[in-house]
Amino acid sequence: MSVAYRLNNVRFGYVNKTALSIDQLIIPSQQICALIGANGSGKSTLLNILALLKSPVKGEVQVFGASANVADKKIKRHIAYLPQKPYLFRGSVIENLRMVLRFNGIDKDQYTGKIQQAIAELKIEPLAMLPAQQLSGGEMQKVALARAIMLNPQILLMDEPFSYLDQASQRALEQFIRQYVDKGHTVIFSTHDRQQGVNLASKVISLVDGKPVASSLINVFSGTANNGMFDTGNIQLKLPQNSAYVTHVSIEPEDVKLRKPSQTICNDNVFRGRIIAVEALDKNLRLTIDIKEKLYVHLPPQTWQHMPLTVDNEVEVVLPSENLLVINHAVC
Repeated sequence: MSVAYRLNNVRFGYVNKTALSIDQLIIPSQQICALIGANGSGKSTLLNILALLKSPVKGEVQVFGASANVADKKIKRHIAYLPQKPYLFRGSVIENLRMVLRFNGIDKDQYTGKIQQAIAELKIEPLAMLPAQQLSGGEMQKVALARAIMLNPQILLMDEPFSYLDQASQRALEQFIRQYVDKGHTVIFSTHDRQQGVNLASKVISLVDGKPVASSLINVFSGTANNGMFDTGNIQLKLPQNSAYVTHVSIEPEDVKLRKPSQTICNDNVFRGRIIAVEALDKNLRLTIDIKEKLYVHLPPQTWQHMPLTVDNEVEVVLPSENLLVINHAVC
């Protein structure tokens, strides 16, 4: 496996707050990598460090095996970063694209070919002559992405790229990302849509309080622990270990068990819930269940075909303590 990034003992913080605490992280090249996590989990900070826009206060960042920092202009040329709210210059879309080539010293005889290629790749021909300041948020993002790929960067970093896009535009961007990686590039993006990240990326990095954790974070609960129990304020979970420092608990959708409602609930981590949404995935069925916390459950066909799983039906949900991932202050 070839490696795009290797981070060793990286720490980054603001006043009285640790934003990132990464002992070791490897991101493979020529793959799609998704950063998922709640607001404030460190996704944007990590992207800025990967883009060499910020330097960690401690630790090493390697890009393609070489130690790198914000002063490495040669390495930066191989990295493009698309922020969540991109800024476009005054003038038309084409003028914005032309500026990128001029700022990077590209010969004028290459302008037309590179601009036309970027416009065609993002399918933004109708926007080419429009003033950039008149574009919608989604249109600005498409133009900014065209601008980002004009120099054919080996690594493309994107912060919440799907935020301003309608469903059709999201599907188009997903297709572009796959095609861009198929050409030998690396794409790393952050998203608040955990399911989207899991579906699109071959590698998912889940962040909680600036620390990578071994969870998809599709089901994650925050709360406090006491005497081996975890209280979210809505439900109480028996923990697999007794720890007073637990801040979050997570369980994978595939590890949740369902059964028909019984008369009484007397076991730990068993809850009565109501199905509020049913969605077909590629091979599984995804249920959204209200147990006073929103819970996602993935079921294989052989399981759900024999159960009446429709919206508003009641079910009994089991969250086995041995399948709970415990996240605490000591590791974050």
